[in-house]
Parts: sequence; C-alpha cells; structure tokens
Amino acid sequence: MDLLNFLKKRNVPKPQLDKLLEDKIDSDALKYMTDTDLAEYLPAKGDRLALKAFCEKKPEGKKQRLLETLRQKMMLRSRRVGNEDTLDSEEKATSERNHLEGNKNAAKSSRKLELGWIHEGRQVRKKNGGGTRNVVFDKTATKKDILEKCKTLFFPNGKVKSLELKNLTFNILDFKETEFPDDLTVGEIYDQVKMGILRFNLSTNLKDITDSDENSLPDPELTLNKESSFQSASSLNTNTEPESFENMNACSSPLTMTPQDVTSSSMKFEPAAPSSSSITLTQDNSCLGLHVPGILIHTYDSVPAISFQTTSFDAIQDQQMEFVSADVENNLLYERLSPELHPKTLKVHRVNIIAEMVEYFKDKDILDTNIAFSFIGEAGSDQRGVSREVYSAFWTDFLTGEADGEESRVPAINTKWQEEEWNSVGRILLKGFTDHAVFPLKLNKAFTIALIHGEEHVSPEILLDSFMTYICHADRELLKQVMAEGVKTEIKEDFIDLLDRFGCKSVPTERGQIRSQIIQISHNQLIQKPKYALDKMKDICQGYLKTLFPSISTIEEMFQLKKPTAKRIINILVANPTSAEESKALGFLQQFLRAQNDDSLQKVLRFFTGADTMCVDKIDITFVNLSGFERRVIAHTCGPVIELPSTYQTYPEFRKEMEYQLSSEESFKMNIA
Repeated sequence: MDLLNFLKKRNVPKPQLDKLLEDKIDSDALKYMTDTDLAEYLPAKGDRLALKAFCEKKPEGKKQRLLETLRQKMMLRSRRVGNEDTLDSEEKATSERNHLEGNKNAAKSSRKLELGWIHEGRQVRKKNGGGTRNVVFDKTATKKDILEKCKTLFFPNGKVKSLELKNLTFNILDFKETEFPDDLTVGEIYDQVKMGILRFNLSTNLKDITDSDENSLPDPELTLNKESSFQSASSLNTNTEPESFENMNACSSPLTMTPQDVTSSSMKFEPAAPSSSSITLTQDNSCLGLHVPGILIHTYDSVPAISFQTTSFDAIQDQQMEFVSADVENNLLYERLSPELHPKTLKVHRVNIIAEMVEYFKDKDILDTNIAFSFIGEAGSDQRGVSREVYSAFWTDFLTGEADGEESRVPAINTKWQEEEWNSVGRILLKGFTDHAVFPLKLNKAFTIALIHGEEHVSPEILLDSFMTYICHADRELLKQVMAEGVKTEIKEDFIDLLDRFGCKSVPTERGQIRSQIIQISHNQLIQKPKYALDKMKDICQGYLKTLFPSISTIEEMFQLKKPTAKRIINILVANPTSAEESKALGFLQQFLRAQNDDSLQKVLRFFTGADTMCVDKIDITFVNLSGFERRVIAHTCGPVIELPSTYQTYPEFRKEMEYQLSSEESFKMNIA
C-alpha cells in the first residue's frame, strides 16, 4: 500500500502503522479525518502534515513511471516540471560522443555534385547532350578532376554532334557561374557555402576560327549565326515565325527601322552602327524613339504599332535556331530550339475559350512551340489573324468573367484555379504578346507594373490613378470631390458607404488622411487581393517582360501606344482609290472612325485585324462592287485586308450598315477560309 510505504520511509513506528492498518485508515478515509482524529494515530505533527500532502498529490501514472524507469536505465537525470536540470559539460560531451558512434554520414569522404554544360553562355539542354548529371566526387577533388569528368560525360568519344573537343576552350564555373579557383577542393567549398548540394558547369567556347580546321565547323543547333538577314514586315512570308522571345540577343547586330513613306506605311530596315546596343526608331518629323530590347515600338501616331524582329524564311532554315528556356535557381538561361516549320494547331470553342486555353497552356513547353489556332465550327485558316482573335477573345472573356473592376480590372481569386491555372494565364499573356503583340489594355496598370517589376515599384500616385480606373464612374467622381473639397455633409453618407464597401471602418476627415486612406484601399484592391494570381503569373512572365520594359515609363508608354485612336487607325489604312466612288467610300470609313468612342474603336480594330489593340503596321484596303443584300465590309484579319464596297451613296447609309455589322457576333467569326 503506497500510504504505508510512505510512512515507513518517514520511520513511523511499527505499532502506529499496525493501528492504521487495523482501523482501515487509507487515503480515502483520510479525506474525512480532522487533524485531531489523525493525532490519535500519528502523534508527530510533521508526519500528519506530510501524510496529508502525500494524499493530496496526484498519483503518477503508468506512463510517468515507465519514463522514470527508462531514465534510470539510461543513467540520465530525471527532469520534472519546474526543475529543468541540465547535464554538466563532461556528461554532455560524453553523450554527444556516444550519439555519433556508428554514424557513417558524420565521416563521409565524398560528396555529390550536379554537373551542367554551358556553351557560348547558354545552358545546353539534355536532348542536345547537356542536361544535369549527378556525380559523386571525393572531397579532395579539385577543378582539374571535375573538368576531366565533365569532358567524359558531355563529350563521349571526344565529340557531341559536330562539336569536337579540339575546337573548344574549357573552364569550370561554380554554382554562381563564376570561375572555380584551381586550389580549392570540393570539401572546402562545401564547408564555405554550407549548401546541400553544389552545382558546377562546364563552360565551353569555340576557339578562334582561324586556328581551327575548316571542316570542323560548329553545329548550327549549338552556335548562332552572327549575321541574320532581316526584311520588311510587309514582305515576310505569312508563315515566318517571330524571333524567339527567350533568345533576346540572338542578333548581335541591332537594326534601325526607318519609316520612309508614312502614307503607305512602307518600312525599310537598315543596319545600325556596330556600337549600338538597342533598337532605335527614327522618323524625319518623329518624336523621340522608345528603346526596348527585342521589340519595336513606334512613338508617333503615323505608324502606332508594335512589331517584332523577324528573320527571313531562308535565314531560319539556314540557322536552325533553338528556342529554349531553362529555369535554374529562378534565373532564365537562354538556348535556341529549331523552329517548327509546320505549327501545332490548337482548336478552341468560342463559348469555352477560357477553360480550353488554360488547359492548353498548362504545357510548360508551349512557350517554345510554334502554334496556330482554329475555332471549332469556323472555316478560318490561321495566318496570324485567327491567333490574334483567339488571344483577344480569351482576354475579353477573362476580364469579363474572371476579374474585378470597371474600366481597368485585376484577376479575381477563385476556388477553382490554383497555381497551375494561374501559371497558365501567365503563359497566355507572354505568348500572345511575344508572338502577336496582343496585350490586354484593360488589365490594371498598377497590377501590370507589379507583375513586371514587383509591387515595390508601384508608387502611391500610380496606385491612386489606377484605382480611379478600377472603380465605377460614380465612385470616381465622389472620390475626386472628397479629395478636393473634403467630406461635406451632403456627400458624407455616400462616402461612408464607399468606404464600407471596400472594408474600411474608419472615416477620415482631413484631406491628407483621406488621400492616405484611399491609397491604402487602392493597394488592398489592386495588389493584395489578387496577390496569389499576381505571384504565379509573375513566375512565368516577369523575367522576359522586364527586359522588354526596363522602366515604369516604358510600360506606361506601351499602354498609351497600343491604345487605338481614330488618328492611328486612319494612318495605317493603305488605299489607292482610282475613282470618285472609291474615294467617297474611303472618306465614309474615315468619317466613321473619327466618330467612334474608345470602346467602339477597339471593336472596329478587332473586326479589321483580330486584335482590339494596335498590333499591325498597316491595313490594306481593296475596293469591291457589291450592292443589295450582298453589300458589306469584308475583313481578312490575317492580312489584314479590308474589302470596302464603293457603292455607298451617303454617309448615313454607310454608318447604318457598318454599325449593324459591328453589333452582330457573326461578323467576328472566322468564316473565310
């Protein structure tokens, strides 16, 4: 019995213990005994107090007793609540030594390394003989040992494709892609950087061609022809593929594009000076050119388009350029991939275009693929016009049904889309812009800047301006009045309602506080709410778009330049009327364009080109003699070419039929093969 054992430990005389046992005094009986009653059995007051404390103490469970036994067997000190004793230094050292006994990893003599291959500054993919190799090296291995192993792995039999060891120079780069010191060992580097696994790259470059044999020229898939031939966009084959958007510096010789004849939108490409490092636009009476690597942006109203550098079809065949992106430690490395002469065709339904496009673009290799589109149930063949229509239709539906806002919008987070789906949206944005210059201008400017440069580059002024386009017209006018005049009595209730709708529970009264409060709301609505979508889209497209738009001003100029205006559309119309009737019809079209608002101009441009933003350098007009029920404006978006009837007698007649065409969804379907 625990109670008697406890008293025995306190050396209570045996007669007193026998009396307790005889009268059946146990822990339950003690609960009802007074100190006077207990004194009959235990005269010593100290024994009585100790016994009461022992009975009131919660008995240790079986688990605690087992732990105590285990501690004793392990010769460790017991650690109870409130008594955190620590091992002295000698015991601790002994414990650590015992713990490491038999641990083979504690005394490894070798480490695993990742080996890759970089040729001419670009990562070589697995299919071209590169890729990542995992190799175990002794800790004492040096740069020489790694170099010899890389030569054996990446150049079996001394060559890969048409590259031979004798025609190359070699070096070993560390994980930062800097030169690996000769005197350091693998073990010493691991001790310095404390990383789980290190990566080294074999860096190769072609020797001077004058020192190499003429018959051992480099493989065109692994080296880039330094002299790419360029031609006017108007003379390119319709199947010509835009230059790889991940191969920014594929052409070492930049170009200057000079529009020679604004009325006909003819363009001439001329070699720029060798020292030039950017693509420059000039015009006799132009504004300053906008310099953006890899893209031509016109900053004048006469030719307000964005066109991409493209090589001729023959040059593509000769070069066999690669187009590959590799993501190594969140940095884009660029390679070249042979373009597909026959593009992969993706079929979509207009009514289900969002789901189908998102599913197609989950493929990570689609950015490297030459693709074309077709609408199911429509006869149109894609010569770039259908593709522009597909991307435009996607963004129209996406910003209508999957985004928040009014004049400008941001993606709305929903439960059905996770990381893979938002990555897919990022690929659609990047592919549409790089292949066809299609960019959704309704995407909020602050969100776009955060997407390309990060939210830290979104200034309070940009937030405020972007928020004004995000909210409806009535709220915008209310905020302008409040910021200018303060919270007056007649508008206070409306202002409180606006704050409540955006989750703001306090009502500022001073103008400075009002502006600060609105900026906070703007950041919450434009950056914080769509943050998950922003981050996942940014993972895909930030690296490349940041090189195209290195500053905030270039993004703002892109928004301004790609916005269709009547003047810009009229200036890219190319027509040669040969009769008074044809001149009259052309005048009706120009008058109609001048009368349209921004939304109508976007619709007109989409009808003509397939895109609702400025994406082409010219729109050719041919005149046809149609009358009666057959009379209508026919648009070939792939040209783009417009067939304009010359039989209109009055402008109201033309306007009526044109507005009817633009109001009909059938007019935008690709039914001309």
